[in-house]
Amino acid sequence: MLKDTHDETFRAFDGGDDAWLKENYGVRLTSAWFQAHRKIPPNWETLPQLTLPVYIFQGTIDANVPVEQSREIAEAFRTAGKTNLHFFEFEMHDHDLNYILYPISGTISEGLQAIFDTAKEL
Repeated sequence: MLKDTHDETFRAFDGGDDAWLKENYGVRLTSAWFQAHRKIPPNWETLPQLTLPVYIFQGTIDANVPVEQSREIAEAFRTAGKTNLHFFEFEMHDHDLNYILYPISGTISEGLQAIFDTAKEL
């Protein structure tokens, strides 16, 4: 099911099907935006060029950004000898770091707590 949706979404991006995107994609962006976005260098190339601290908080079951992409970024930093990346990976956390637990049960996930703790330290 997810693969079908993924394939249909990318078909709309590539085919300029803005009507399909408006009806089916949760974020109101046009196919032209997605086509331009694809031309931007990937984060694993861009982020290691930065000298300021970089923080990544990544869930292992993130359907939006696969954890492998964040691991590639961390590897790019290591390869470049950079030490300004702070990479946090959370088992069984999704893209929102399981935020939904808070409004449902009042539980702050490990991932969100790490963000709060990091912000407090900065």
